[in-house]
Amino acid sequence: EFAQLRGSARSLFGSAGSEPADDVLVQMAKLANGLLGARYAVGGDGADPSDFGDAGSVRPRMLKQLLGKGHPEFSSARQQDALEYYQHVLQVLQRAECAASARFAPTVPPSRIFGFTQELRISVDGMCAYQAAEAQWLSLPIPLEQAANAAEVAAYEERAKRQKLGDKEAGKEEEPVVPLVSFEACLSKSAAAEPLEVFRGMRGATRTTRFKTFPRTLVVHMQRYYQDTDWSAKKLSVRVPVPETLDLSALRGSGPQEGEPPIPEEAAAAAPAPAPAPAPTEPEEAIVMQLMSMGFSENGSKRAAIAVNNSSAESAMEWVFAHLEDPDFNDPLPEPGAAPAAEDNSEQVAMLTAMGFSAEQAGAALKATGTNVERAADWLFSHMDDMEAAVASV
Repeated sequence: EFAQLRGSARSLFGSAGSEPADDVLVQMAKLANGLLGARYAVGGDGADPSDFGDAGSVRPRMLKQLLGKGHPEFSSARQQDALEYYQHVLQVLQRAECAASARFAPTVPPSRIFGFTQELRISVDGMCAYQAAEAQWLSLPIPLEQAANAAEVAAYEERAKRQKLGDKEAGKEEEPVVPLVSFEACLSKSAAAEPLEVFRGMRGATRTTRFKTFPRTLVVHMQRYYQDTDWSAKKLSVRVPVPETLDLSALRGSGPQEGEPPIPEEAAAAAPAPAPAPAPTEPEEAIVMQLMSMGFSENGSKRAAIAVNNSSAESAMEWVFAHLEDPDFNDPLPEPGAAPAAEDNSEQVAMLTAMGFSAEQAGAALKATGTNVERAADWLFSHMDDMEAAVASV
């Protein structure tokens, strides 16, 4: 797939316009040409040893600068999270491919070379439903409780605790003993059934995830970060050796089975559902104060409390993280009974249409994402295969 970029390099260079340094596909084609051609191969035809020293290498500085351009984190020299950067690169590539569809039409776009489809099987009360989800990486949990050296870790932690308390018999400071979890245990944890609170109005459902299709190259993400009890992000100190070969055939999805009853689209109701309680017009003061103590604005905290019907601070916190980038997040709440002001989305629509989407598609994406242009772009790219149906459903 990457060779398609090299094969299209001449046409991409010729149609780059006046600023090829700002053309993502041109810079990707340069990278493909450098990696697949002889110019930068040790001993290759036309190779210049001064370009790479003793070991062949390609340093795509211009591409790196372009990918991070305008981003508060990736434009800096600070250490970055690999998964977040990977997601960012894919998004930049998707936008570039959509905007340049007339210049570059590969069989498999570069942004999809790691893509695959997951099969989600939901079962409840002997019935099953199947869903498909597109993915670009496999995210694996790390079950610390299955560490092969759990006893050694517990003994080390006990000695370390005694040393901190000044116990001289605890011995000298030693190298930390970290949990050792097998890669197979992580795969098994990911493949295990997980409970769902409710599915199509039915409780007690479980979901299992399998591969519906396999990628040519699988990107694996280990879930090392977790949220501690004080809401701070912590990183697991753990070793997960990765095998040289990996057989995932046991995780291939089999699809609906003969005689397997499907879960109805809507569970039949024994009686009419009671009318929902009216949304509160006043936010719960305790929830607002708790959110404000975490550094969020008063108006944003009030909006969060009302949005979750004053249910809990945890639910309000989740709402805040999902809507922190909303343009009206910090605006004062409207007066009770006041009609919402009409929004002018012409600027956001223009930004999305510049990526190659129609005004109708841009409008639907903005409506579906609360007029957040970045989330709208992600929405559009995630519905490339079913765009017409997605737009109609908004």
